[in-house]
Amino acid sequence: MTFDLGGTLRQPWSVWTRPDEMVGLIWEYLVDKGVPVVRDRFLEEMAIIEKSYRERIRATYQEMLIDEKISIALGTFGVELASDDPVLVEAIDKAMESLESVPYPDFEPTMSELVTRNLKLGLITNTSWRLPKDEVENLSRFFSVITTSYEHGFRKPHPSIFLVTLEKLGVSPDNAIHVGDSEADVVGARKVGMKSAFIKRGEKDMVADFVLSSLGDVLEILDIRQS
Repeated sequence: MTFDLGGTLRQPWSVWTRPDEMVGLIWEYLVDKGVPVVRDRFLEEMAIIEKSYRERIRATYQEMLIDEKISIALGTFGVELASDDPVLVEAIDKAMESLESVPYPDFEPTMSELVTRNLKLGLITNTSWRLPKDEVENLSRFFSVITTSYEHGFRKPHPSIFLVTLEKLGVSPDNAIHVGDSEADVVGARKVGMKSAFIKRGEKDMVADFVLSSLGDVLEILDIRQS
């Protein structure tokens, strides 16, 4: 069984819903380290890069790392800072560490129960950001495999991100269910032959093999399939 991070946790609010503020945190750190870039101009350039990134994703599903985006933006101002430069890497990590992922109330009890059933559990998430180490450690209590588009290179619904996760879990697609809250989750799972479970976290509806009103509904699905 695999899960989408957005369907189980409330994401750090700045990264997904207010990206300008997240990028602003990175800018503050870079300025403290002596990088001479005006905030408004930096944010404007990042917005242009982000728009191009979104267009590329729709066409190819190929990920572009936040490290690359910032390196390119800085380059337009004559600041040469490679994407793997320690200053840039630390700036991004510091910004991420300042945010907190608050789990939905049904996350902990459901995942704890799934672990007791000795199921093979994996996490698949689209993100151009590195997950903070403490969050990875927390998620690793439940998931033996965590696949991010940041590390894999392609985003859901690209089939490869599902297949590589299933391969690591040692599970065939026809014996797996993917739980998520987006079209990319449902479409991607079906492309590789997995059952899709759409968890309804908002107003959006989706046609899937299973529709969940809460994460706990997963337990009922398993009970039915195993009976």
